[in-house]
Amino acid sequence: MNNNIKRGVVVAAVLVGCLGLAVSAQGASFDCTKAGTMVEHLICDNTEISKLDDELNRAYSAVLKDKSRVTSIKQAQKLWMKERSYCTDSDCLEVSYRSRIDELKPDQERERFLTVLSKDKPLCDAYKRYVVQETARHGKYDFPVMCRRPFGKDYPEFTPVQWREIAPKDYPDLSGQVSRYIDYWPWDKWAENWAFKDWPEIPAPLSEKWFMAGAEDFIGLHAYGGVRMWLGEADIGNTGKTEHLVRVENGRCGKVTAYHPPRWEVPVMVIDSEGKRIETDKSEWILGSSVLSTPSKSPSGVHEISLESYDVFSHKGITYFDRVKDVWTTQYAKYDEHFASYSVYQVTQERTQLVCRFKFNKDPN
Repeated sequence: MNNNIKRGVVVAAVLVGCLGLAVSAQGASFDCTKAGTMVEHLICDNTEISKLDDELNRAYSAVLKDKSRVTSIKQAQKLWMKERSYCTDSDCLEVSYRSRIDELKPDQERERFLTVLSKDKPLCDAYKRYVVQETARHGKYDFPVMCRRPFGKDYPEFTPVQWREIAPKDYPDLSGQVSRYIDYWPWDKWAENWAFKDWPEIPAPLSEKWFMAGAEDFIGLHAYGGVRMWLGEADIGNTGKTEHLVRVENGRCGKVTAYHPPRWEVPVMVIDSEGKRIETDKSEWILGSSVLSTPSKSPSGVHEISLESYDVFSHKGITYFDRVKDVWTTQYAKYDEHFASYSVYQVTQERTQLVCRFKFNKDPN
């Protein structure tokens, strides 16, 4: 399995545990000299986590004063305690503590976007301002900037990619690659494990005809407004070399109401200079960050990105990409609820690093 995909698997597994953490039975008052579990040692060894531990205990004690909520609050706390052992590092603990503390606040005090991870404060603070302002601008049912990021003049600290729209019919080779990549990457594993069981007419190895069928799908969808594609350039790997990119809007964007909430799939991929083929390893820098990135967890392939949207931008000369993950429209498993968030990543030395994460509260008020 591609190393970037493996990282995506690790990120997904860790975050499932991250968002299910709670304080130990003794809370901040437990004796660190008697710390036995990994989580207890992480709490005791990190000043910031220790402070969060104190804050969580105070918040927990405060909500227990509301006798009508005692049972539900205790049940939620027990669930957190049961799952907390999944955390294996301080980042995971910080995500968990900040999320739980926010959940324990009165509704009117909860943040719409809670900062749960910030490794570059100037960047993360600026990005959060942008997210909060765009949320207010778009309204309750529009998970903000879900399709195209409106950085522009209102947010001069960010430089967006200058995307130029193309028609899939003018790029049939690329359209076929993109269509199949979204659903069936890695293609060889897909062919080996699924294709010949479910669709025996598809030849092995995967033929050009199979890719062109994917192009026809995109061309047809584009004609009815179901698919849009853009080309752009950016130094996505921060190597000093500009890479060619393709961005695809595959799903409903901009038509959002209480009865038709957003549901989208907006990946970004790295392509060759001729605009015909996907650079799969480099594309995995981006899509390998998907929260559901293994065939065992995805019904169609490696990337379960049907509720994820990606974009690329630069800040102070460094290139980043972001991932928006929604949850409240999903029909999948409950663990999706752990991933409703905005995340910002940076690629350095061919490794994707999470820089910022903001947890989305659907309706804090």
